Amino acid sequence: MVGATVLAVVTLSTSLPPASPFAAAVLAAPGGNGKGNGNGGSNGNGGNSGAHDNKGKGNGKADAGDDSAGEDESTDENSNTNATTAGGDRSGRDYVADEVVVANLGKAARRDIGNLGFVVLDERPLQSLGLTITRLRVPRQMTAPAARTVLANLYPGILVDLNDVYRPQGQVSLPSPDYPAKLIGWGQPPDACGQGLRIGLLDTAVDGNSPGLRGAHIVQRSFLPANAATASTDHGTAIAAILVGQRFAHGGGLLPGAELAAAGIFGADPDNGAPMADVLALLRGLDWLMGLRALAINMSFTGDANDVLALALKRAVAGHAILVAAAGNGGPTAPPAFPADAPGVIGVTAVDGDSQPYAHANRGDYIAFAAPGVRIWTPGPDGPGSYHTGTSFATPFVTAAVAARVPAGGADVGRVVDSLAATAIDLGPPGNDPIFGRGLIQAANPCSQATQ
Repeated sequence: MVGATVLAVVTLSTSLPPASPFAAAVLAAPGGNGKGNGNGGSNGNGGNSGAHDNKGKGNGKADAGDDSAGEDESTDENSNTNATTAGGDRSGRDYVADEVVVANLGKAARRDIGNLGFVVLDERPLQSLGLTITRLRVPRQMTAPAARTVLANLYPGILVDLNDVYRPQGQVSLPSPDYPAKLIGWGQPPDACGQGLRIGLLDTAVDGNSPGLRGAHIVQRSFLPANAATASTDHGTAIAAILVGQRFAHGGGLLPGAELAAAGIFGADPDNGAPMADVLALLRGLDWLMGLRALAINMSFTGDANDVLALALKRAVAGHAILVAAAGNGGPTAPPAFPADAPGVIGVTAVDGDSQPYAHANRGDYIAFAAPGVRIWTPGPDGPGSYHTGTSFATPFVTAAVAARVPAGGADVGRVVDSLAATAIDLGPPGNDPIFGRGLIQAANPCSQATQ
């Protein structure tokens, strides 16, 4: 589309005889308990665990990885060792706590170590490798690293090591589907919650037959030219499910009883099929929503600043509509995103289940609030549903909170923002900041009294 402003969807103890060689080795190698802690990618600070073997138990916690919009799966990189089943050294080594393994254990060594408290748990000949592997339980008063060192010192001819543990690196680690509502204090609303409210949505068309939206009160209209290719409904349908989704196995929408007026403004980019909207479609959709008196309007998209659009947004705000927009997924150094940075528009950034900022979210003084926007689950036609990440999916949480607070005749946006800020959790530096704005919204659903 030459010469047109294009708006993109934001998705984005056993004592041993002192005379034994084993006891002598132990007495020569005292140590601590081998406990240490590691945080993030750093190593644990391990104490001496005996036999001059400085090993510690490390608990590493990895930072949350970056997430892209759409269905999301991530590797579980949070590992915690259990003192009764596994141990670790200062490098974060993961092993069975009370076992060692020995290659080609000789008869003499087998006889001696049996007398010294080791127990043979398993022994396997590996013919193709020319090895016999013996798994030993270490004496109760010894740690596995200490026992390994003692055996290596007593019997230099054998190869002994810990029974290390190896873990797959592709397992799915996804949050509970209802974590967003819990994070903002919304709770589980009854089916009729939001009845009498009308929420506006400027987005792709919505699939009203999608699981979770069947029975929802949705009125929608397309504002695309007659010959325009329609964009996929995935984005708009996911936003609609967050706002007015009906009760399903993993929860439901925030205001399932509200009416959603959905303006379909996104066609398909002829080059790649991605959703795109021009100025005219957006203006027509906004005008329609204002005529329906949708007083809270969700805008989960960004694009270039446009004077004509800016004027229309200014008039919508003057008409007491509350406009809520995605802050953008351009990253911390990206410029302000339009329309979130337009005067009177509430810009929303995304955080994860630990209230940490979404790595690709924009930053700036135009951001008003943070809301959950990382791995947001919505039902889908494939049954399991899908997870979505991006400031797009944080925006409807603020939109719903706004809709629950705006009176029938509308409200001044400044008062609405102050009302939300009064209960928000300040996550960053004190006061307003460019990462979280005025904080993570906290908003009990308007039907909470009816559910108590």
